[in-house]
Amino acid sequence: MVRLLTCVLLGWAVPTELLSQKNSDALMDSLREDYIRRYKDIAMEEMERHGIPASIKLAQALLETRAGTSELAQKANNHFGLKCGKNWQGETYAKNDDEFDAKGRPVLSCFRKYGHVVASYADHSAFLLLPEKKQRYGFLFELDPLDYRGWAEGLQKAGYSPVSHYAERLIFYIEHHRLYEYDRLVQEGRLALKRIATVNGARMVQARAGETLRAIAQLYQVPVDSLVLYNDSLYTSDISLQVGDPVFIEPKAEALEALAPIVHRAEKDQTLRHIAQRYGLRTAALQRFNPGLAADAPLPANRLVYLKAAPLEKRPALALKSVPTKRDTLPLAEAEQSAGAAHSSSSVCTPVAEKTSSESASTTINMRTGEVEIYHRVSAGDTLYSIARRYQTTPERIRRLNPDLKEVIRPGQTLRVQ
Repeated sequence: MVRLLTCVLLGWAVPTELLSQKNSDALMDSLREDYIRRYKDIAMEEMERHGIPASIKLAQALLETRAGTSELAQKANNHFGLKCGKNWQGETYAKNDDEFDAKGRPVLSCFRKYGHVVASYADHSAFLLLPEKKQRYGFLFELDPLDYRGWAEGLQKAGYSPVSHYAERLIFYIEHHRLYEYDRLVQEGRLALKRIATVNGARMVQARAGETLRAIAQLYQVPVDSLVLYNDSLYTSDISLQVGDPVFIEPKAEALEALAPIVHRAEKDQTLRHIAQRYGLRTAALQRFNPGLAADAPLPANRLVYLKAAPLEKRPALALKSVPTKRDTLPLAEAEQSAGAAHSSSSVCTPVAEKTSSESASTTINMRTGEVEIYHRVSAGDTLYSIARRYQTTPERIRRLNPDLKEVIRPGQTLRVQ
């Protein structure tokens, strides 16, 4: 670089090989930065779960895959160069590496093949944590997680790679790209999303801010057109997603699980498509349960949306002040029209005192853990035991889920029940 600047300042001709090297370095820097942006969250999640520094994960992957461009990365989603070994039960990929026959001729080596990159990162952690590998790699987990130098030198000492300057290369990548900053983020307790959750039996990925369906499709090796279909066209392939947006990576179900709520009370301007996404249901199924509702029509606040098929006579009725009692048992659409009329006359629309569990229940996805949680709003006459029976659980479990719960529960109080 000094030679190049000297040539430029003195007006000399810049040697072609120097320009070529400069362009090559700039290209690799760009490729590495792009790789880091795509996979840093996965590396941090693995550090949170297993204690392997995110900086080490990323540096190893950068080195092993040439920033994601290697044959193994492209064709086998193998980002850490892990070979099959005697216990590997998954798919395999054969390529020439560092193995030779008795005559010195290269032979094909067996490498692990993964369905997607996330599996490769997880398997790398599992590999280092194998009980039979404890004598070899166990000492690394006694190091300070911020000691990336100790980890890099330890991996070389343990023989992770035959390259003599392996640790030096890892440290260069970590310091050149400031990968140690991701270790600090984890240590400081960053607000993390569980990457994959299961909602109503279907696997769902929680999006990162600015992520697109196309990026998620590449990450999990699912065709982007399939993702659009699985998510009922709620998102287009290149739209920037919001943090925590649920993206299903396999088809949603046609019906809810047995213990799930029957009714959802809509938020203002919520649509059937958004409600279907929340519960892991197909929008077409919701439309069958709620005839006449369009997939993208904004709903008024408190509009009841049925999540399961239920006979009209068993559906919860609406009690409306200033509306004749006989209208309480009208079909949902007509009753809500009456509710709207009553509201415009300054009347108040309130549910009947005897609520079903589905009316009192709400389901949410915990944005930190990815777990589906069910909450119950206490009504007059509820007891801890009656609530437990309603949700097929026990009072003791409800108490564990609500550590601040007092001996007496009161109407209007919200309890987590699942």
